[in-house]
Amino acid sequence: MEKKKILVVDDETEILKFMKEMFEPRNYSLICVANGNDALKLVNVDSSIDLMLLDLNLPGVSGVEVLKIARQTAPRLKVVVLTALDGLRDQVDKIGCEAFIPKPFDMEELGSVVKDVLAGKVRKEEKVAEDFIPSCRILVVDDEKDIADFTQANLTSEPEKFDFKVDTAYSAEEALEKAKKNRYDVALVDIKLERGSMWGGELIQKLKALTQPPVGFIIITAVDTEKQRSVAKQFPDYPVFDKPMNMTHLKEAIRKICMKHKLTRKASAKRA
Repeated sequence: MEKKKILVVDDETEILKFMKEMFEPRNYSLICVANGNDALKLVNVDSSIDLMLLDLNLPGVSGVEVLKIARQTAPRLKVVVLTALDGLRDQVDKIGCEAFIPKPFDMEELGSVVKDVLAGKVRKEEKVAEDFIPSCRILVVDDEKDIADFTQANLTSEPEKFDFKVDTAYSAEEALEKAKKNRYDVALVDIKLERGSMWGGELIQKLKALTQPPVGFIIITAVDTEKQRSVAKQFPDYPVFDKPMNMTHLKEAIRKICMKHKLTRKASAKRA
């Protein structure tokens, strides 16, 4: 069976590396470029490209312009937009694309979207009704107490928009004990846990083995530490956040986990 060819357009080197590590083992052929000019050159000369994964925040020619030109010169090319610039959503909707995925995205979700789009299936966005809000219990695991406490305070700062009940743990051992006593829906785990005998990767495996494991995991790491990156790559389906974390993006990632697993409650109702 001939491999499907995917063009990835993103100026973040780490994302391009993650894409290769994720899709090439799944029998896709990947071409990666870091700017809009190179993307348009390829789209114009290579009609065998089946799908373009397109970031909007690009140097030179913007992602919106790439999308607009590609729709004119290669109308059969399927496009999935991946971006943190949600303010450009209206422009993208007017031009048209097969799917729009906000960053940070869940690798498992992205893989499912790519598979469906290439198969010609129409993807419908999952939306929570206006009178419902995301509702889940979260465990934040970080051996830097200030970061863990700050994350807890920030995640609980908008109760009218996010019903997040958040506990903290400052070591893997403490996190595991808490998870055995309380069921958590989402675990935010720092890969580098210097307190105790376990790193974050081992903790995630132990949490997954619990009778009632979290349904979602988010990895926290330091962008400049290769060892931490190598551990994070063992979990390609989980969102990865570099320190310092963008809290708006973090809440969006948790919201998407809640939507996927139907963890919501009516906005007017208070959880016990």
